[in-house]
Amino acid sequence: MKAKSAVIALACVALLGVLKADDVLYSQGPIDSNYSFASQNDTSGGNGSFATEYDNFTLGGDATVTGVSWRGLFFNPYEHGTITGFTLSFWADSGNAPGGLLASTFIPGIAGETLVSGTMYDYSATVADFAASAGTQYWLSIVPDLGFPPQWGWTVGGGGDSLSYQKFFGTLTPNQSDMTFTLTGKTASVPDSGVTLLYSGLAMAALALVRRRLAG
Repeated sequence: MKAKSAVIALACVALLGVLKADDVLYSQGPIDSNYSFASQNDTSGGNGSFATEYDNFTLGGDATVTGVSWRGLFFNPYEHGTITGFTLSFWADSGNAPGGLLASTFIPGIAGETLVSGTMYDYSATVADFAASAGTQYWLSIVPDLGFPPQWGWTVGGGGDSLSYQKFFGTLTPNQSDMTFTLTGKTASVPDSGVTLLYSGLAMAALALVRRRLAG
């Protein structure tokens, strides 16, 4: 039985070697700041989706975005509020500003809300696959469903081009700030053929051993 288990484990390792884990496709890290831009769908105060914050990104290669992580905080007042969901959307570019909607995912719940400090939290979620082309500028928006008060803001980050936009009660305004977020997913690059053949050979050999062991 132990021998069979060891062979099965070998097969699993070989097969996992063929699969590629999600890559970090793009990242704008947090900075030492409690500053944020409001982004919120007011679910109880009658304001509706009164604030949406957008930030841009461009990937160096073709890729499929499958996950997003970000940081936000509660303010006005600075106390925790109950988020019931997030809407994460990808937008086309229009004259270096957010354009038409390309894809959107609703995330029920709090998206893994984890306290950083005070009323600042980290979040992460899996999104519906979004195919991004190399060298093309896109825009990301993150909007929580949250009754006002309090307000929620997407926190300022660093590493971008110091440009974002906020739509506040219908008026779109540029901001000289980057937001904190990281995109993960699958790149479209072709893996090294030698490595692929090696792992494939190991996988096939391991599976053949499994069959022989099980047959015996």
